[in-house]
Amino acid sequence: MMSPSEQDTANLVSYLWPPPEKGGDSLLITCTDNGQTHVLDPSRLETKGTLVDVVPKLAPHLAGHKLVLAHARIDANANGDM
Repeated sequence: MMSPSEQDTANLVSYLWPPPEKGGDSLLITCTDNGQTHVLDPSRLETKGTLVDVVPKLAPHLAGHKLVLAHARIDANANGDM
C-alpha cells in the first residue's frame, strides 16, 4: 500500500537503464521527489519492486537515503550512467 505522499505524480520521471544502445535488458526506473524509486518492466509496465530490491548492488550507494529525486540526469562523462 502506498502512502498519500507517494501518490503525487507531479514530479515523476522515468529512465530506461541501461540505455537500449548499451545492450542487455533495460529497466524502467521511475523516480519521484517524495517516494521510493521503483523499477518497472518496460514492455509490460508492471512494477518489479523498489530499485534496491531489483538491483541490490546499488544498496551500498543508497544506504541511508530513502529517496532518489525525480530530477536525476545522465552524466555523459561517466559512460552515460545516471
